[in-house]
Amino acid sequence: MDETRKKKLFYRANYRGFKEVECLLGGFLKAHMDDLGEDELIQFEDLLRAKDHDI
Repeated sequence: MDETRKKKLFYRANYRGFKEVECLLGGFLKAHMDDLGEDELIQFEDLLRAKDHDI
């Protein structure tokens, strides 16, 4: 995954509207982004498409 796409992913994880979800998803991504493979990052993108209430 290229750096621009990773930055967009990081932004979407940290600016969602609900602080609790931002802390959960943003904190996870900050800690593990470099360790996640391409398939796992795609799955995380899919998770970000879910509504905050569903997460």
